[in-house]
Amino acid sequence: EYQLRVTNAGGTAVSDEVDVIVYYAPTLTGTPLSATVADGGSHTFTAAATGFDSNGTNKFTWKWYKNGKTISGATTGSLKLRKLSTEANGKYHAVVSNKVGSASTRAVTLEVIEAPSFSKQPVGIESYASAKAYLSCKASGDDITYQWYKVDKKKGGLPVDGATDYKLSFAPASPDDDGDYYLMANNLGGSATSDTVTVKIHPLPIFTKTPAGQTYEVGGKGTLAATVSGNDTQVQWLRDGLPLSEDSPHTVTDKISKTTVNTSLKFAGLTTSDNGIYSIRASNYATGRLK
Repeated sequence: EYQLRVTNAGGTAVSDEVDVIVYYAPTLTGTPLSATVADGGSHTFTAAATGFDSNGTNKFTWKWYKNGKTISGATTGSLKLRKLSTEANGKYHAVVSNKVGSASTRAVTLEVIEAPSFSKQPVGIESYASAKAYLSCKASGDDITYQWYKVDKKKGGLPVDGATDYKLSFAPASPDDDGDYYLMANNLGGSATSDTVTVKIHPLPIFTKTPAGQTYEVGGKGTLAATVSGNDTQVQWLRDGLPLSEDSPHTVTDKISKTTVNTSLKFAGLTTSDNGIYSIRASNYATGRLK
């Protein structure tokens, strides 16, 4: 507080007291930082400043801006943003001011990332051993990482080693690949899970027992036999490369299970016309698709 005192020979006069207040322009002590936020999330930008008057009173005015435009109602050092969508993406900064000056923060970026979503679901495959097969799907979103899972009946989904692309290849395919699979797509916005689909790989037929050449007497009996493993396998006896005729006097017997065929060709009343090279053709889903 200040007063003016005037003195002469006649005496002294003193003025009323007056206040003198000195203002200091704001100085930033804290600035906001860029942020990446999941879609639907929230974020708060904060800034801080000093700049008091000589009475110790801090009288600031705050304004926040998005892409250079004033944000209505944003008049404190904190800008609280909730239920964010990609519409909130942009550059943000704050300006703090008082009677004698102002200070502006640097512009920082807010990026709202949407969780991935599948625009194309995988489709189950049925193929055969040694073939090239794959599962594939498509997800939309930014900076997506992928992981394929194979379903274990007891443990649930287990990550497939090295399967971190939108495409899962089986090359060459094996019956060990049979199972149910799904893909997870992840980014900073969240995650999405594809449909679960089935992979079925049919094994090629394998002869675990082959017929052996035989010598028989005319009029005698004999048997040729073989065993074939492979899912849903069918067998056909051949003589000199041609299928046995349906009116052959000899008997073919097949004992068939899901994965094995035991087949036999029984001869009765053999003649020299039965001489030849006998073989077996085994076929299933897999051989039917071999080129």
